[in-house]
Amino acid sequence: MSYDYDYIVKILMIGDGSVGKTSTVRRFVDDDFKKEEIPKEEFMIKYMEIGDFGENENNNNNKNNKNNNYGKRAKLIIKEERLEKYRIGRNEFISSDGFLLFFDVTDRSSYINLSNWIEEIKYRTRRINNDELPPIVIVGNKIDKDEYSIMVSHEEVKDFCDTRSIPFIFISAKFNENVELSFTTLQNLILKEKYFPNELSTPSSSSSSLSINLNDVKTNNNNNNNNKDKCNIM
Repeated sequence: MSYDYDYIVKILMIGDGSVGKTSTVRRFVDDDFKKEEIPKEEFMIKYMEIGDFGENENNNNNKNNKNNNYGKRAKLIIKEERLEKYRIGRNEFISSDGFLLFFDVTDRSSYINLSNWIEEIKYRTRRINNDELPPIVIVGNKIDKDEYSIMVSHEEVKDFCDTRSIPFIFISAKFNENVELSFTTLQNLILKEKYFPNELSTPSSSSSSLSINLNDVKTNNNNNNNNKDKCNIM
């Protein structure tokens, strides 16, 4: 397997404890559902093809154009933050290109704490007095649980994210529902900001437009995951 790549994307996974950060990244990288913690100083790597992302509008149909990114690859360096055990310093946040901010749909307190995490991001990336946030995708995990266990509604998450222009996705790390989509959505936001700030936006980089409907995903799970969930553009 070739490990050549064209772009580097550094992702920091944050959120309360026991929301599924470790199991999600292990599912994404190894396609395995494991809950063992990643050692403090370690990270995980995944190589992703980025397709035509970042193309200029005038080059969309020209696969031979030198600015075309068709077939190019990004190296995703993914690290998990565990503030409940280790006080990660500001440099860890500053060195990251973007953030997957997790909550557990069965633990309402982890959802309520999203505001605190966003303030933590602003403070540690020196954007405390700046309305512009770094690339963030909010991830609601454990949608495989039964409906009586889910304590957060799709509508309130949408309202929360829309007011902050942050995309959000509901996932199940256990059943591999929308796990890759959460990473590629953030990847594209990072690529847009880091490498292509003057290029056209893509659907997955429209700040508040991308969400996955919780009810749709729950329906898919009840059908034994035979049908893949579709992205709802709000």
